[in-house]
Amino acid sequence: MDYGYAAEEPAGDAPTAFREAEKKYQLYREQQMKMKNGKLRAGKLVTRPTDMSEVLDLHPDAAGNGSLNEAGATSSSGQFTADALQRGEVVRHVVPGCPGAVYTFAQHAGLVFLPAALPAQQQAALVAAALEDYCQPPARTNHTRLYGPLPGLWRAATERLRLNWTRRVEEPAAPQTGAAAGSRGGADEGEEEDGGGGCAGPSYEQCWSRDGPGPAAEQLLRKLRWATLGPQFDWTERQYDFTGAYRQLPPSLSDLARQMAAVVDALQAAGMQLMPAAAEAEVPQQPAAPRVQATEPSQAAAGAVSAGLAPPTGAAPAAPRGYEPDAAIVNYYQIGDVLGGHVDDVESDLAQPIVSVSLGCPALFLMGGRTKATHPSALLLRGGDVLVLAGQARSCYH
Repeated sequence: MDYGYAAEEPAGDAPTAFREAEKKYQLYREQQMKMKNGKLRAGKLVTRPTDMSEVLDLHPDAAGNGSLNEAGATSSSGQFTADALQRGEVVRHVVPGCPGAVYTFAQHAGLVFLPAALPAQQQAALVAAALEDYCQPPARTNHTRLYGPLPGLWRAATERLRLNWTRRVEEPAAPQTGAAAGSRGGADEGEEEDGGGGCAGPSYEQCWSRDGPGPAAEQLLRKLRWATLGPQFDWTERQYDFTGAYRQLPPSLSDLARQMAAVVDALQAAGMQLMPAAAEAEVPQQPAAPRVQATEPSQAAAGAVSAGLAPPTGAAPAAPRGYEPDAAIVNYYQIGDVLGGHVDDVESDLAQPIVSVSLGCPALFLMGGRTKATHPSALLLRGGDVLVLAGQARSCYH
């Protein structure tokens, strides 16, 4: 999955520093060979250890061993991280209202890292919401194009049901009712609302049964890779569609995004130049909305990434003026999945930050520059970590 492009990319298939880093941290599985009855036979697949010696590990519980056991990683990253802190390449901050330290990066202006920002209970609730709620129609998923809306996917998987069709069932368009197409007004969190007056899809009973001819719900759940909330993005036209049916971003998720993004304002008020001056701000490219985006690891972990819940308690910094997130992508990863390097550059206001929440198993995140020729920094993410991309970081590969 590669979202984005850049005109500065080298022509042809020339290798880039970013691509080399992706290959370095990609999980590789090798088949062991063994002798049996005098013949060499294929054995089980084993994961090749990953070199973590140049990975930043800023988590408060890090023991300096750079462990990423779920992904088969080895080699210490502790000394590399300590050296980066000592040289000032990574700077630690204390922000009132934040549960722990906040980090910025000398080589990546606008990138803010909040390790362990969410407590375990909140992470668990976010994962549950991502699996049971945020993939509900009219939110779209990677299954929508082939199978159409799939209500109650998690429930159907737990009940061992099958889909009642083998391909998408085309339905006549429903007449517009209530708010006009593209209206932002709508239902409260958890309600069935389509954001544009369109049909949210078939009912649970119409969709699933024990002897349906389509794929098993459990199989579809395992193959779930993304779900989108808010206005849908047209990858062909590279712009958001405000006329089609969509599910509004739950208020609790937008509140969480605003609270995390407020850290940027707090650091800016303390004298840090994270955001560009008004005259230097990026020129809007498309009539699109700012969004809350899921974490995009280079070496991904299992489980849901990015979801919404009430923000943590405490006197958190005030939300940034004018920051109103209204779209999100929830990425679901299996062990070894990779999201290719890209730039998120289609929103109408690139001065607005992107908030990325990581849940589940550890993963590696690569932060590069404006072209893939820039060597990226590798950052170890764990469940509950939050990244904010603001200012110049909005125009960089990651």
